[in-house]
Amino acid sequence: MAFGRLDVYLPSGEFKTFSLHEDSISIGRSPGSTIALDTDSLSRYHASLIRQDGTVLLTDLDSINGTFVDGTRLTANSAHTLYGGEEIIIGDVRLVFQMLDDSPTRPMLVLEDATRRLARTELPFFVEIEAPEFPIPPGAHISSTIRISNTGDSALRFRIEIGGLPDGWARQDRREVEIAGGGVGTVVINFKPRRRSESKPGDYSVLVVVSVVDQPDLKLSGVVILRVLPFGSFGMALEPPARRPAAGADSAPGTTRMGVPMRLHLHNGGSAPLPIRLIARDLDEALRLQIEPSALTLAPGARAVVMLIAHPRRTRYFGEARAYSFDIVARSTDAAAFAVPVRATVDERPPLPGWAVFALGGLAVALVALLIVGALILLQPRAAGAAIDRFVVLNADPAQIAQTEALRVEWTAQNVDTIRILIDELEVHRDTAAQGTIALDTAALFGDHQLSLLVSGENGSARQDLPIRVIAPLTVGTFSYAPRPLMLYVTQTLTLDWQVPGAGTTRVAGLQDFSFSAPTGDAPFGEVGSLTLSGIALAPLTLTLDAERDGAVVSQRYDLEMTSPQCGANTGDVPLRALPDGSGQVVATVPSGTTVVVDAQDSFGRWLRVQLAGGARGWGERTALNCVGFSPDDLYKAIDALPPVPSLPPPGTLSSAATATTIAPVAPLIVPTQTPAG
Repeated sequence: MAFGRLDVYLPSGEFKTFSLHEDSISIGRSPGSTIALDTDSLSRYHASLIRQDGTVLLTDLDSINGTFVDGTRLTANSAHTLYGGEEIIIGDVRLVFQMLDDSPTRPMLVLEDATRRLARTELPFFVEIEAPEFPIPPGAHISSTIRISNTGDSALRFRIEIGGLPDGWARQDRREVEIAGGGVGTVVINFKPRRRSESKPGDYSVLVVVSVVDQPDLKLSGVVILRVLPFGSFGMALEPPARRPAAGADSAPGTTRMGVPMRLHLHNGGSAPLPIRLIARDLDEALRLQIEPSALTLAPGARAVVMLIAHPRRTRYFGEARAYSFDIVARSTDAAAFAVPVRATVDERPPLPGWAVFALGGLAVALVALLIVGALILLQPRAAGAAIDRFVVLNADPAQIAQTEALRVEWTAQNVDTIRILIDELEVHRDTAAQGTIALDTAALFGDHQLSLLVSGENGSARQDLPIRVIAPLTVGTFSYAPRPLMLYVTQTLTLDWQVPGAGTTRVAGLQDFSFSAPTGDAPFGEVGSLTLSGIALAPLTLTLDAERDGAVVSQRYDLEMTSPQCGANTGDVPLRALPDGSGQVVATVPSGTTVVVDAQDSFGRWLRVQLAGGARGWGERTALNCVGFSPDDLYKAIDALPPVPSLPPPGTLSSAATATTIAPVAPLIVPTQTPAG
């Protein structure tokens, strides 16, 4: 019985499908391979597929051109687990692995800090959600477990609802579950983003709602994050010519007449922008090839048409028709750096047949005199030939240039009519000035390239080549923090993790608004950093991650997600007073069943300060308020909020009039339910 299927797309446009039955399968150019593919870009034994204990493992067998899975190159001789839906690139062959089992799940290691607990004291149950542990590409599987604990005495039936994802991305094993009193029930959610170009990479907030079927008002809700990676898929094909080639010429899709434009169709089937650079390779060096445009970036799912024209380097006026073949190579300039070729052919038909040479022999005698005159002219002293005096890269570090940095070139030459600047034999600038400077765009370049200056004049030409290397710009890879959201006014431990690939140093700024313990984030880290500190956020917190490499600096600002601590009345209405003292004036009331935001406690921890409308505040007794999700002991202490000490009159002056204090009546302020900030 087959455990999977391998769909193979060859560069010729041919499509093959292989059913996978054996536990060990080899892929390569050798006829002895289980799946033999006749293409020179593959090694004889390129890769292997092994099924072991129900798991499918792909291994690159130290091949020359490497093996790529969803745009990432595999480490040689290191097994990589497949889950179905992955795109595999080996040489110029594209393969898609499909798992025939419709319900594979990625093995999970349940980590304690990946479990989120949802609870409210008035509800007879609580929920624990294990978030997906790994980011996944579209087409792969991962699962999340919801554990429901019934803390009551009687059985309850619960309904589990999932939201926040595109249709078809999530599937749960059951939507309702009945749990006995004191028992625990679980529901498993399988996530599988569709392998389509519209499946955008990034973080998706998955809303989980658990409610009692008979009492839908009794419910808990929470959010888990599903991180989806990008995947790559690329297709390229030459359009057949609008009119048929001449009689006897090759009629393949990639064949056309010399000088007739060819249309090359490109398609990005992946979910991330794909930068492509096109290079024409003519091994016989018999053609002049022009591609417009030679570099472009395809949006996810986008298609583009590129025009290609071939002209002969030397025009033939006599002879028979001749066909010339060349390759068009599409190379991605992202981290995958894959290369996909397609073969094209052009026909050259001279206007005169070969026998016409003899018919023109009679004209040779008449030309002898002209040749003698021409020889005399050629023997005259000739002017100096074209020469290059200076050709340099002006960038601060010519050895490596970031993609976001323009390539600045300066030249000085003599006795020239035309200046041409080429990158990998493709012309990028043409000029007539003997000296000058220019800034060239590097967005479509990556890796090692050859920069060339070609000058030509009346009496010859000259050339100079320079090697250049274009590196990826400095960008923030990941930045995460926990807890999320961060609670205002409450002492918490904040953990930060970040990664900036290629950075020399990194540091975090803005922690002085939170931390009251070292470290503060001022000390530099490398390209990977992790920081844990305790503190209180009294206002929304904004952090800045700064990264530096060879003088280049990148800064990224992050507004942390915040929430506010909330409390409700225990029983009955709770009066709020102007000061944390039982004799203070009543300024408002918290009605029973109402939730309010608290932002501080008094120095003795007996009173909690409640935020009122219009910026006002009032104090309520801690024992009269029920707080959920935090401990009032961790609230910020407002040590300046002390009850006033009454002043007494001098001895002998106390009278009945002095002891009678009149307080004007104040209408109680009813505090409405407030939603948390942040």
